[in-house]
Amino acid sequence: EVSLPRLGAVPLWQRLYVAKYLPERKYATLLRFKRFADGAPILLANFHLDAAGTNAHRAEQLAAVSEAMRVAMLLEPSAAAVACGDTNVFSFQRARASAALTSMLR
Repeated sequence: EVSLPRLGAVPLWQRLYVAKYLPERKYATLLRFKRFADGAPILLANFHLDAAGTNAHRAEQLAAVSEAMRVAMLLEPSAAAVACGDTNVFSFQRARASAALTSMLR
């Protein structure tokens, strides 16, 4: 389990849809598998980034996932790496959301 950066406070306008006014602790889970057919290693990261906060905050969380994957890959460099999860990168303008997500993934 990887602890992700925590939001300092839930912004006032986001308290309308966040269940608690206190920021949640978010985690990513890293798992190692072996492919059934040939035993090849697979490293999987699963995450659910904060809905509250900004895309910059979510980028920090995604960077923590990336760093954990990088370290895990040092232990098993031949592993295939898969990262999946809910980035919560959203905007009312699809192009802005797409640009923010693309920026995070670099």
